[in-house]
Amino acid sequence: MLILYGSAKIHLKHPTPDMKRNLVCLLQLSRDLYNASIMEISDSYKRFHALPSYDELTENLKSRKEYQAIGRKYSAVIIEALSNCKKYFRITQYRTDKSKQLLDKKNLNKIKPPCKSKIIFPVLLKNPEIENGFLLLPATNQTPVLKIRLPSAYAHHQIMRIHLHTSCNFRNWELIIEYPLQVIENPNLNVHKVLGIDLGVSNFCTCVTNAGDSFIVDGRRLKSIIQGYCKYEKKFHSHGKGTVRQASLQRKTAYRIRDYLNKSVKYIINYCINQHVHKIVVGWGIHFQTFELGHQNNQIFSYFPYAVFVKALKTKCHQNGILFLKTDESFTSQASAIDLDQIPAYVTPTEQRFSGHRRYRGLYITKDKIKINADINGAFNI
Repeated sequence: MLILYGSAKIHLKHPTPDMKRNLVCLLQLSRDLYNASIMEISDSYKRFHALPSYDELTENLKSRKEYQAIGRKYSAVIIEALSNCKKYFRITQYRTDKSKQLLDKKNLNKIKPPCKSKIIFPVLLKNPEIENGFLLLPATNQTPVLKIRLPSAYAHHQIMRIHLHTSCNFRNWELIIEYPLQVIENPNLNVHKVLGIDLGVSNFCTCVTNAGDSFIVDGRRLKSIIQGYCKYEKKFHSHGKGTVRQASLQRKTAYRIRDYLNKSVKYIINYCINQHVHKIVVGWGIHFQTFELGHQNNQIFSYFPYAVFVKALKTKCHQNGILFLKTDESFTSQASAIDLDQIPAYVTPTEQRFSGHRRYRGLYITKDKIKINADINGAFNI
């Protein structure tokens, strides 16, 4: 049975000086263990021409002061996160000669600089204790047990994992909690109904069903939020890095974007449930955010959190029993959905010709001179 996990981001408002000092110390201990693990992996490779497993890495680190300072509960998760990273697995799949080439190219994670650079490895913890609505962070050799009040909505959840990190010169503190989700059964979904989603900027989501129904999630609000952030970030950046105003701007912008994405996902999921849609197909480009669209358009397009939106939509689909698929959208805006043009793969050596054409932004003209919305045409092809 598939187990789904949800996540929630909790902002720690105005931590006391003692709490902040202990949290910074905890992050430093986490960073020290991370650096010690990287050095242990490097030494093991130089001596034995092989990379250690999780158990071997843990056994080698037990005698080091970095492991003993932070304690077993934190260190187990940090070492597991390091040994399970994609770069680590990718190197272990090669033989010795290939591994040496990859290590020489510094494909392994780099050592974190000292604390003066403000680069800190986050605190990771599995199955934390909860007492009277407070999350308990275990004590270390240098910090006592820390209590963080949880919102009432999450005080009674079974929290599986936490992720504590800071930003903007230790001014913003954020706690990410992961908890199991309850799967909702929707037996009334029609297996023959499909919803196609075309992602854009002004039209953030253009959604069309195979029955012909359509709606658009307006992206101008999100575009305005990002434009405002870029404007004021440039202004505040001239006064220095990590200022109070920069921290406030980053935090508020993140909240507004997150709220917009969550509401968009909820609207799409509710629409699918009410209309008995069984499958959602999202168009996704291979080089989605590397297009050369000009300075102003690149500024907006590169900031749009499409990956975050797609990930949230996928989780909600699985929770509600809706199938989720991603497909290549390379030629969906050029091919005519009404004329049933064949859509080739992304990499094709020959120039493609289609029945219709795109007159200008927002208008697509088919072979029979039928005018339709270009985004609707793209969503139909998806």
